[in-house]
Amino acid sequence: MRVTWVHPSWRDLVIDHLSSDEQARAHFLRHCHVHGALLALSSAGGSGGQRLQPLLRRDADWDMLTDRLYDLAPELEHAELVGVLDALRVAPGPALAEAHALSRAFLARVAAIWNASRAPVALPALEAWLSVGKRLSPRPEPPALGVTWAELLPIRAPDFADRASLGHFADWLTLAELLLEYDDELLVALRFPAQSLQPCQAFLDELSQSVQCLDPRDVDQAVQILAAMVKLVGPLTERAYLLRGRLEDHAQAFSEPALEVPWAAETGSSPRGTGHLDVQRVLEDL
Repeated sequence: MRVTWVHPSWRDLVIDHLSSDEQARAHFLRHCHVHGALLALSSAGGSGGQRLQPLLRRDADWDMLTDRLYDLAPELEHAELVGVLDALRVAPGPALAEAHALSRAFLARVAAIWNASRAPVALPALEAWLSVGKRLSPRPEPPALGVTWAELLPIRAPDFADRASLGHFADWLTLAELLLEYDDELLVALRFPAQSLQPCQAFLDELSQSVQCLDPRDVDQAVQILAAMVKLVGPLTERAYLLRGRLEDHAQAFSEPALEVPWAAETGSSPRGTGHLDVQRVLEDL
């Protein structure tokens, strides 16, 4: 039998029991999986929305959760990893020192895993990692990103007939924005934008000739690229800004009222939803 839903009052009773029973809490923290860890780090719980980190009552609890996340890190799926990082981003609360120590340990563990894999890092996971790192002082050393940068670095302007090519170009500039916000010296080391002007210039040349015939489905992506250029590529800032205005005017002509999605409010659906707690998986940790 698979349990997919339980009444909130029953769930709260279980959480209250774990919170108050030191032995049960310790067993849970030592053996929980990712959804159990998310429960331990959760906030705004309980009937009044005021329950904060219900299973982290003592320093030892934080230490056990740190050890457990260290062990879980290599097996986390992408969405699970982003979920944990998102939880850490909002975790500090009153136990600031403990939360920061856990965050620093988990970031170091994840960075070591990424570095050992020598594979490109997915941007949503990297963005979540850097978002947590920016809250720490001093900021932790970021993972090695040479492979990720090389994977995204364009050698030519994107093909406007190829939506994937346009997305790849946007991802490259998104990575540049993330690095600029975290540590601008990283971009200097990657010789950006000095050695990246040619594809950016070619993109502006081609787009200026294609504004009127650009597929409306690609307008948002092109506007995102231009906004990044305004911020990042000094020699092209003015031209990118003016072209962005032309593109937005063109997009306005094609704009239509947004369609309402009646089930979104009922289900609480979101593009990421990584913080959702799977009740069945939490129960399996008990």
